[in-house]
Amino acid sequence: MNGVLSDPAVVTCGVPQGSVLGPLLFLLYVNDLKKLPLKGTQQLFADDATLFYAADTVAHLKRHMNEDLELLRLWFASNKLTVNSAKTHYMLFKKPSWPQTVLNVNIGNVSLQAVTSLKY
Repeated sequence: MNGVLSDPAVVTCGVPQGSVLGPLLFLLYVNDLKKLPLKGTQQLFADDATLFYAADTVAHLKRHMNEDLELLRLWFASNKLTVNSAKTHYMLFKKPSWPQTVLNVNIGNVSLQAVTSLKY
């Protein structure tokens, strides 16, 4: 800017922030996330991912969610990405016959917080 250049830097992984190609490079970087054999249905938008599940029992729901979250954790780690666990939550829409419950859902050693509303 104004004739002043930033120092060059080698980027060995990730996407340089603020670049013209950044959004396209990011999409190419995370595009194969959809190829993971997850039990939940994925919805990707920009840098957000949402998983939706349907299950007959709370136990099945919890198992499917935790299995998928472990697959995602491994995928993120192998691609040198991290999950922002402070911004990662779950919301339960349950059958009236299901008991009131809080699922023990984790990414690695971090338990996810249950919420009743979320800005999406």
